[in-house]
Amino acid sequence: MSTTLDPDKALLAQRKARFWEETNYDHAFRGSFGRYMTEVEANALTRVFPKVKPALLLDLGCGHGRFLRWLAPRAEKLIGLDRSWRLLGVAKQWEASEPPRVPCELVWASAQDLPFASRTVDAITCVRVVQHLPDQDKAYAEIRRVLKPEGALVLVQYNW
Repeated sequence: MSTTLDPDKALLAQRKARFWEETNYDHAFRGSFGRYMTEVEANALTRVFPKVKPALLLDLGCGHGRFLRWLAPRAEKLIGLDRSWRLLGVAKQWEASEPPRVPCELVWASAQDLPFASRTVDAITCVRVVQHLPDQDKAYAEIRRVLKPEGALVLVQYNW
């Protein structure tokens, strides 16, 4: 499927990216509202997450790593991917201060151009990310491409 990106959507995506880069997102999710949201989302993931421990789990749009802690014991290997250097830096600090018990790699990349071979990822979590992307169809195509045919996608989305 070939799509032409609407300039208004591209501008909105740039504004959203700038907002998240300038927002103290890592601090916000340590407050009471952030703890509440993390708990609600973790409960949702618990209900739908596969019972089997995936060999490779990708947290797409991992941000500052708030779900990496929760996901680490649920996978044999974990990759956190985000397009924000700043938020990945915060995730790296967490990883250094509280090393996960499984191999964990942090990757800077876009959900619209995943740097993985086709059909190599066992499970993907993606919590409140897709609505921020200028080309959602491209992100879904990339998810489909890298996910193994028997793989699991856990998508938590609030907006279209």
